[in-house]
Amino acid sequence: MKFKPLDSKLIDSDTCIRCGHCCKWTTQTHMRNGIGVEWIDTIVEDNDLVKLVKHNKVDYKGKRAQPFELEIKCSKLIVDEKEGTAKCGVYMNRPTVCSDYNCFDMANKLKRRPQGWEKITNAIKIAHGIDVKWENDLTSDPYSKRLKMRIDAKEIF
Repeated sequence: MKFKPLDSKLIDSDTCIRCGHCCKWTTQTHMRNGIGVEWIDTIVEDNDLVKLVKHNKVDYKGKRAQPFELEIKCSKLIVDEKEGTAKCGVYMNRPTVCSDYNCFDMANKLKRRPQGWEKITNAIKIAHGIDVKWENDLTSDPYSKRLKMRIDAKEIF
């Protein structure tokens, strides 16, 4: 199946102020035999910018491991749930990596659906009145694969 690119022109300031999904970073890793859990608990404690999701312990290379995900949000992101916006608090002076970023450009480059697809497409629907569909295979989408493999995840705050 030939890859059908997404229209990156749909990702503009009207779309971005409704999403803010790119203003976070998610990483998945593990700590063997409980090593490092104290560090994780310390950085998450009283920090509403970091969300920790711990998974069931698994066997990793013959040792017990505690897989987890960290989701870290930018401290400059201003979310207004009443208005339905997620705006950059330093928009005029934001880093180049932020001003240059377009989630559809990245999706086209990597040939995978962007993380937060539902949130992004909802923002496009509100901003432009357009329903965007993913018409490509999902097998190259690591987020989809990770979600399918997740078992008994629980959020810890």
